[in-house]
Amino acid sequence: MESNDHFTLIGALVALLFFPALVLIAKYEISKRDKKELELENKELQKQLAEQNRTTAATSDKKTPPIISQISQDEISVEDASELATIRHQCESEFFPKKNWESALIALDSFINLAPDDSFGWFYTAYVLHELKRTNEAIETLQYAITNLKDDGQMHLARVKMACYECSLGNLERAKDWLLEAKRLAGVVFVKHHVDTDDDLAALRAWVRFI
Repeated sequence: MESNDHFTLIGALVALLFFPALVLIAKYEISKRDKKELELENKELQKQLAEQNRTTAATSDKKTPPIISQISQDEISVEDASELATIRHQCESEFFPKKNWESALIALDSFINLAPDDSFGWFYTAYVLHELKRTNEAIETLQYAITNLKDDGQMHLARVKMACYECSLGNLERAKDWLLEAKRLAGVVFVKHHVDTDDDLAALRAWVRFI
């Protein structure tokens, strides 16, 4: 009986000594397995990235960097794109700040001739016409752009500008219609911000609180 107890005690001591080692071995094996899985995942990811880079390189050779927002690169040369960028810079840095409206109008006419599908030319032509007190022409210009060009963020703002121009002529109901359309496209916060900050729309500030 005592002999059996002796062997049992020895077995227990052996188990206590070797159990931590077995745990470490098990952890090591799990770590090796996780490392192999991670390496496989990394290799697969690198393969996917390499394939994506090859695809990007193949397509980028066929395109010119986008200088003007809405113009198809198939429709404009690099030289024209450079000229458009120059006109845009002149307007924004020189003609508009100095209120040189006549020069701005000539420059914007050239811009539209080169890029009839770009909203910049039409939007700012209307702006300049309004500053020259030719507001009816400004409305016609911007109406054409809204009807015919891609409905982007610039054209959302165009609705607000149409409201400004109509408001300056005393056409408050038309101005309201344009603001409601702008609200539908860009949201009520967008509309309220512009009404609150644009003096041309001051007559509609009470009305806009309830839209």
